[in-house]
This record gives sequence, C-alpha cells and structure tokens, in this order.
Amino acid sequence: MELPLCEDKIVMALCVCTCVVKRVLCIGTDFISLLICHQRGDHFNMGNCKAVRIEDITFDKTSWYRERWDHEEIKSFQCECGLSRLEVFGWCRLRDGTLVCSEPPRLFYLTNLKMEIRIGYLLLVFVQWRLCGAIQWLAIAVSGTAVGWNHTQHCKRPGFVPDQQQLCRRNLDLMPTIVFAAQQTRLVCQKAMADMRWNCSSIQLAPRFNPDLNRGTRESSFVYALSSAALSHSIARFCASGELPTCSCGLSPAEVPGPDFRWGGCGDNLRYGLQLGSVFADAPMKGNRGGTQANRLMNKHNNDVGRQALIDSLETKCKCHGVSGSCSVKTCWKGLQELNKIAVNLKSKYLAATRVIHRYVGTRKQLVPKELDIRPVRENELIYLVGSPDYCTASEKQGSYGTYERQCNKTSVHSDSCNLMCCGRGYNAYTETIIERCSCKYHWCCYVTCKKCERTAERYVCK
Repeated sequence: MELPLCEDKIVMALCVCTCVVKRVLCIGTDFISLLICHQRGDHFNMGNCKAVRIEDITFDKTSWYRERWDHEEIKSFQCECGLSRLEVFGWCRLRDGTLVCSEPPRLFYLTNLKMEIRIGYLLLVFVQWRLCGAIQWLAIAVSGTAVGWNHTQHCKRPGFVPDQQQLCRRNLDLMPTIVFAAQQTRLVCQKAMADMRWNCSSIQLAPRFNPDLNRGTRESSFVYALSSAALSHSIARFCASGELPTCSCGLSPAEVPGPDFRWGGCGDNLRYGLQLGSVFADAPMKGNRGGTQANRLMNKHNNDVGRQALIDSLETKCKCHGVSGSCSVKTCWKGLQELNKIAVNLKSKYLAATRVIHRYVGTRKQLVPKELDIRPVRENELIYLVGSPDYCTASEKQGSYGTYERQCNKTSVHSDSCNLMCCGRGYNAYTETIIERCSCKYHWCCYVTCKKCERTAERYVCK
C-alpha cells in the first residue's frame, strides 16, 4: 500500500480499515494532526487529503512525547471506518531517531447498527520516521535537470514546501540557478569532506535523507550552511553573467577607490543573491514547518552562518589594462570567492561547532550552548542539537556508511590518516600500475606528441 508522506511530521501509526476513508495519525515535532485521505484501490488520492490539528504536545527532558489531554498522559488513537471504530491506547517515544512503542497496544472493536466489522490488525509502520528537513529542495539537483522550467506545473517538485513552489511559479527563470546551486552543494560538500569519516555521500539521497542529515546533527549544520551559501552565491553569479533576466551586475562599491585603480567591471550581485536566496532557503522554517521550534531556530541560524560566510568572502578583484601588460590602468570590482573556498571556511566552523539546548532564558526559550550555557550562541558559529556517531561502522539507524574500504593516507597525521580513517581496524595495501602521458613535446604547428610511461603507486584501504 502506498502511503502519503507527512511533511514535517513523523508518520507513527496507520489504522488498517476495510473502508474507503483512512485516517493516518501523524506525530509532529510540536503538534499532533490527522491526515485524512480518501482511498481508491491501493492508492491514496492526495487531492482529497487534509490535515486536522488535534492537540499541542511537548517534548520534555525525558525525551517522551506526551499528549496533553485533560492533563493526563493518554495516547488514544481513533480510526473511523464506516460502521466501526477502532481505538488504540499505548505510548511511544523517540530515542536515537527510532520510534519505540509499548508492547502490542490494546485494541477495542466497536460496532454500529447491527453489523460488526472486525478489523484484522493495527499496522504499526513507520512510513517515514524522519523529520522532514528544510534542505529537501536539494533533490532538485537530479530531478530538476531534465525540466524545461517553462510552466508552473514544473514547480510541484519533491521536497518543495508551498512557499518555495510559489516562488518558483513567480520566478521560473530563477529555477535553473537553483538547480545549479543544489548540484554545487552536493559536489562541494563531498569534496570538502572527502578526508573525513563522514564524507557527505548521503546528500545524494535527497529528499529522503538518512538520520545524519535530519536529526539536527553537526553534519546537518554544515549542509544547511553550505546549501544556503551556495544558493545566494549562484544567484549573485548568474546575475553578473547575464543569465538571469531579472537582475544585473552588483552596485558599484560606495568606498573611495584607491589611487592606483578605479571601480568598474561587473561585480557579483550579492545583495540580490542574499535577498532571493534567503527567501527560498528559509521558507521551510516558516510557521510550524521544519520540526520543533528548536530545530527551526537551529536551521535558520545555520543558514544565516552560511550567508555570512558568503558575505565575508567578498573581495576586490582587478584587471590590468595597458600596453604589453604595463597595467597603466587597473579596473576593480567586488566579487565572491569560489564556493570551494567558502566551504573550507564552513568546514572549520563545522569542526568547532557548538552543541546547544533549547531552554528558557528569562521568559523566552532560546538556544544556548549545552556546556557553557551562560553565554548566548555566537552569530558566526555553527550549532547542532544532537550528537553524532563516530561513523566508523555502518549503521542505517544512525545514518552511517562506515569507513570499510575507504581509501586512507598512510603518511598523513590528519583526519584522512589510516589510523583515524580506519578507526584502528588497520588497512590493506595495494600496488597499482598507472599508465600516464609523459615526455610531451610541442611541434610547430600545431600538435603535441607524448610517450606513455608506467609508474607504480601504493593505495591503502581500510579493513
């Protein structure tokens, strides 16, 4: 049976009925709702689905989800199926990303009229235990490449929230830029983390991320910041290159030029990139979307850190003019660094990220450092809520691929060293023969000839 996904919620229990109306109970990270769908055959008609808010719930210190219902800790789930109704009583809690429920819940079958419908079982399935993250739009890196982006129907993409779909409908010309930003995020993330145990390979699973990217981990903080920076970076660059019809070059700097240069050229339109990029990247955090209030605050903060890293990368670039490269005239403009360099900056922030908790400071709940909760969170530091595994061994539950058969550097003393990468398990050494071009010569005019040379190289792979 194909089930609908619950945005920003955890699908906890499905009441299996024999009727055409299904009620799927969704436990959100800050509320409970019923998603009511009409069924035809084995598929839900999503056009007839609607969410109904039931009660607010809280997430207390013991990591239990408790429904506040007449101030009693009662879990009562009802599914109405035509002439019968099924009530289920039980409790559930979320521990390390896994929803754990009480032993077989008590089932009560009720009848109406003179007909008794026995419902065979309660199917406790976890269609999607994940918190739907605000970076699901990264799925467009693959799904958006074959799209012409010439019709508003193309905006109904997996991973897009309503506000992102609306922005898409109003700015179809912008969408190839967002596709490019998503692709850059994937490539740059994997390149930046290639020497780490966590190498960002799970980013390719968008929009169905593993726990490493949807549980508020240190790794998710890096991806949020990088994707936010990549989005504004791509828009700013596309404006300057003339590929976006709605914008052009950035404004000329207000500062007085130096004695040896003048302002000119076409600078990256950072202001427009930040404006439009933040609207798109932060849309999933609006209202009650994006998980708990703590998750929303964390994700928004990390998005801001990414954009600030982009702002800090703005530098003066110049081009010389003159006879024989004399540079008698120098024209300069403000341009952004390459995304790879920005990722290096964000990686250092990732390594020094601060774990936070969500607690009251005075009359307001705020994110404060868990260890040093006497100070507020700094604007330029990445933050996370949940600790990460060591990523040494494969674990689907924790979102870890492990480091088995990962290549390592025998002579390094950094994170890519065989000792650290292989987690002390040791490594295997392989000798490879590499054939490459050598002794290349240029011939007038106009071709190059090369010889083929062989060399041996050793490769080290984790056990």
